[in-house]
Amino acid sequence: MPLDLIVLGSASSYPRPGEPCSGYLVRGGGATVWLDAGPGTLAALQQHTALTDVDAIWISHLHADHVADLLPGHFAEAGGLTLATTAAEHGFPAFGVRVTDGDRVLAYSGDTGPYAALTELAAGADLFLCEADVPAPSPVHLTPEDAARAGHAAGKLVLTHLGPFLDPAQAADRAGTDAVAKPGTVSEV
Repeated sequence: MPLDLIVLGSASSYPRPGEPCSGYLVRGGGATVWLDAGPGTLAALQQHTALTDVDAIWISHLHADHVADLLPGHFAEAGGLTLATTAAEHGFPAFGVRVTDGDRVLAYSGDTGPYAALTELAAGADLFLCEADVPAPSPVHLTPEDAARAGHAAGKLVLTHLGPFLDPAQAADRAGTDAVAKPGTVSEV
């Protein structure tokens, strides 16, 4: 059974027409996990699964663009998936996560600035979903270059949560990847 990532939304700060804020659906190991619940992702989630089929919800931090559509619930294990949370740097409590089904690993940076353990979060992951929110260095958000440095040890880097001042194609070029999260895309991990 594959480990799939479905992008529900990837907009930064506020939803835009046809693009909800951060939210992702992970399926694998007999489980369905909702990663981040930004505005608009609840509706997008229902295009892919019934709410009753969501086994776990994992939130990277408590900014509205990551939790506004949240339903109650938080688990470390769901079905055959294990979620290992890592503290991130975002000016207040924020988190990244590694999701594994025992064979494949999806790592998600959450909303964060650069920090030493970010490379460890990505290391060995089959797919590293990494925010690249800002065009210039910041202590609380990553640039495309920051995402590339952290993601060099992962099998595949997918940029997400691009800020409104970053063109997706230019951000991908700056990060050395061709993968940018778009609502509705499905990536097998």
